[in-house]
Parts: sequence; C-alpha cells; structure tokens
Amino acid sequence: MHMKTDLLHTLAIIFAAGIVLVGILAVLEPQSASDARTLSVSGDATRTISPDEATITFSVITEDADANTARAENALRAEQLVSILQEFGTVETASFFVSPVYEPWRNEERDPRIQMYRVSNTVTVTMSDLERVGSAIDAGSTAGANQVQNVQFSLTQETREQVRTELLSEAAQNARIKADSLASSLDVRIRGVHSVSESSMSFPGPFYARTESMAMDAPTTPIEPRDLEVSASVQVEYSLR
Repeated sequence: MHMKTDLLHTLAIIFAAGIVLVGILAVLEPQSASDARTLSVSGDATRTISPDEATITFSVITEDADANTARAENALRAEQLVSILQEFGTVETASFFVSPVYEPWRNEERDPRIQMYRVSNTVTVTMSDLERVGSAIDAGSTAGANQVQNVQFSLTQETREQVRTELLSEAAQNARIKADSLASSLDVRIRGVHSVSESSMSFPGPFYARTESMAMDAPTTPIEPRDLEVSASVQVEYSLR
C-alpha cells in the first residue's frame, strides 16, 4: 500500500512538471509570422530624362517588270545607303522582300497578271549623337533611300540600368519617409524591414519625333526630341516593436 502511494505521488510530480514545461515552451516559442506586427507602405520615384539614343528607319524601294533588274537596282542603292549611314552609327537590316505587283482585275473571270516586281530593303541606323539626326536623314535620302519611315528616341541599356538603380534607391527612401510618418502618428516604433519588393519599373517606349516644316533653303531636316519620364515603385513591409 505504501509503495502504491509513492508511485502515485511520483506520477503526480511528473505530470505537474510536464505542465510547467509546456507553459515555458509556449512562452519561449517565437511569435508566428501571422501574429507579427507590421507596417506596409509603398515608395515612388519619378525622373525626367533626355533621350540618349536615336534610331532612324530607311527603306529603298525599287520596281521593274523584271524581278532581277529590280533587285539589282535595289542592291546598288541599298549598298550606297548603308555606306553613308555607317558614318552616323550602327546599321542593321530590318527587312527585305520581293513581291509581285498585279494588274487590276477587269472582270471576275480574268486571271490576275503580274504587272511588275517590287523590291523593298529596310535598314535602321542607331546613333548616339542626337544633334546629327537631321543630317543622317538628309544623307540617307540623298544616298538612295526613298522612304524615311520613322525616327525613334529612347535610352541606351547602360542608361536604363543606371537610372533603374538610382530610382529604386529613391523609391526606398520615399517608402521610409512614409513609414516614419505613419509610425509617429500611430505611436509605434519601427524595428526593421520585414520584406521588400519592386512593384514596378516603368520606362517609356521609343517615341516618334516630330519633323518641323522647313524652308527650301534649310540646311538640315529639323528634328525635335522630347524628354522621357521614368518611374519606379517599391513595396516595403516594416516590422514594429
């Protein structure tokens, strides 16, 4: 009987110790992510930048009743065009095709007949000296291009990377200013950054320049580039004390 009482007493002590241990572990268990107090804000930054790259698209189009004749003439003029444009920047072929031009149908029963062949060779020149864009257009037109399809202004990849780094830093600083203001208003203190992510980074696409009307004695074709607006946004979540 005495041994049974001792055994029950020992079991009671072990049970009580287990309850205390569970309580201690519960206190020491770190706060779950869902229970953590956080403050989430967004940061934004915008900058206006002048373009530092221009791309001009030229086309050489020739037509002849004989496809080889049209192609040979086109090749000669395109070679002259490329040679001239290489003085302004990097020249690349955008497209080349030979297509038949059919006579109009006079009635529904008549089969279409080829009237001539049209050869089109389109090239682009990408240049960094924007002050010479008008001169490049004039030189290309004189060298054999019979179409100037568009002029696009944009940012080089190097400039994009530099601006991206700077704007993300400014956006992060903007987020901290907002967080400090909110924390002060709510009477809480920021402990540190819980998470951060880039919400957006917006670079405008190339835009088409406007060609001003010019007098007959104008030395070069006037082209007016405009500034580009670049923006960045980040989302920052701060841990609170």
